Amino acid sequence: MKYFYKLGHQGELGVSEYQALTSEQVLESNHDWFLADNKVNVNATGSLVFGGTILGQIDLSSFDPSSRLTNEQILELYKQIERFVKPANTENELKKVGVTMPGFFDKRFLNYLKDAGCKKVNLLAPGVIPTIGNLKNTKVWLAIFIFQKSLVVGKIETYFNQEFWGDLDMDLPEKDMKRGIINLKLARTLMNLTTKRVVWDPFCGLGRNLVAGLDLKDEFVASDIDPSCLPGANKNLEFAAEYFHKFGFNELARRGSIFSLDATRLDRIKDQDFANLAIVTEGFLGYNFTRKPTRQSILEQFEEVKQMWKKVLGASNYLGIKEVVFCLPFYNFEGQTLLPTFLESLINGTNYQYQKLFGEQKYLTYARKDAFVGHFILKVCLN
Repeated sequence: MKYFYKLGHQGELGVSEYQALTSEQVLESNHDWFLADNKVNVNATGSLVFGGTILGQIDLSSFDPSSRLTNEQILELYKQIERFVKPANTENELKKVGVTMPGFFDKRFLNYLKDAGCKKVNLLAPGVIPTIGNLKNTKVWLAIFIFQKSLVVGKIETYFNQEFWGDLDMDLPEKDMKRGIINLKLARTLMNLTTKRVVWDPFCGLGRNLVAGLDLKDEFVASDIDPSCLPGANKNLEFAAEYFHKFGFNELARRGSIFSLDATRLDRIKDQDFANLAIVTEGFLGYNFTRKPTRQSILEQFEEVKQMWKKVLGASNYLGIKEVVFCLPFYNFEGQTLLPTFLESLINGTNYQYQKLFGEQKYLTYARKDAFVGHFILKVCLN
């Protein structure tokens, strides 16, 4: 394996997104990291934090994880890490470097880094992960972390620009979070779950899903049952295009037609190359974003969403749309997680099959902390 990646707070999303981008099955992962054979641009994702090249791995299988490492063992690890870092510094690239390291390391490690040619070192406190501010202000970073039964030494080469996406999210001229709870990071992950270059969002709302993918796709089509939100979607897309250009993103998706349409009647659309288009949408997640739901309201919402998506998938099947990435609601209710149980009924009578998104799992979940409702993420493909 050649590369490492730091996962965000919901690691399954990052692993699934990487697999969709590379067609590589990730066999080794944990809650925080995974190792892989392909390099991806982390800022083109929504669920990865940073990544880079593995300089070396140290076998820790002989160490007893239930007891503290001895002073001699720690010093031996320092020496081995120095042997990995020194060859990577042949052109004095690591003269100024930041380092994130495991919790059992200490400042003695500085001496070994200096022996490897690192003259100026920003050594984070043990166990602390660099933030966007760290990564922007120190050119080169080393990541040293425990993965399975090894100590991995890597050089960070790509990271998610949280500042850029956070500012864009805050600066959008039209905002109405009551319509939905999608954020730009999750929207980018949804976009990357399909390799299709043309995307249709039939629940576009104010266009946040499309804004998030302007640099990822070639063309967007958008519609919503509520015509009053479409001017806001156009305004957000125009603003985002200028924002992207200002920061050097030159190749952006074309904005196709944006129109009013009931998503259950997609089959009314004509003159579109549906075979080369994917639907990617947050969809309708009900109304329980800001108030605690009752069990009865959850059951009612599930039934409404079920009937709606049966019609949407029936219409998209009729049109021959090969991939649909969408979200259903799930609920956090009185200490329980209530997931939709009607998945098979949505595709009965169609040629769609659910695609495995994480291991043998056909769904992913995403919820903000303390949220009552979250995203239950699915992907269906035509046989």
